[in-house]
Amino acid sequence: MDIQHHNECAAFSSAYVLRHFGIQADGNELYKRFPKKLADGTIVPKGILTYFKKLGYEASFYSGNVQTLKKQLNQGTPVIVFIRVYPQQRYLHFVPVVGYDQEHMYLADSLEHTINCDETYYNRKVMIRDFEALWKTWVPFYNNTYIAIHKNT
Repeated sequence: MDIQHHNECAAFSSAYVLRHFGIQADGNELYKRFPKKLADGTIVPKGILTYFKKLGYEASFYSGNVQTLKKQLNQGTPVIVFIRVYPQQRYLHFVPVVGYDQEHMYLADSLEHTINCDETYYNRKVMIRDFEALWKTWVPFYNNTYIAIHKNT
């Protein structure tokens, strides 16, 4: 997994998803071309939707729960969630959810300081109850939100 150095999490998450679809992608290069950047360099969820739609993918924004995430993952759908980095902080972050088990969600995180494991497809393992706390952002309309990306058929 690639590591971001500034506010490029939307681009790094998108690069991870593109690699899932077999397309070589670099988060830094994607960030240079990414739409919907705010003045501080962060990207709103609509930026990810716009980017994937421009590439010909179907990208949809949802509000859900852990069960809806699991359903998407079970269908093989790449999912990017919008979470807080830590429960006690307001800093928000995009990250792909790549799997789960009975107790954990598995994330492919681009923030080096959150990495807590070294697996092939994920590098952050979070207890489901902790994930749910991270997923409750402080931003109106962005609690428990995620973006699901599909290839257009």
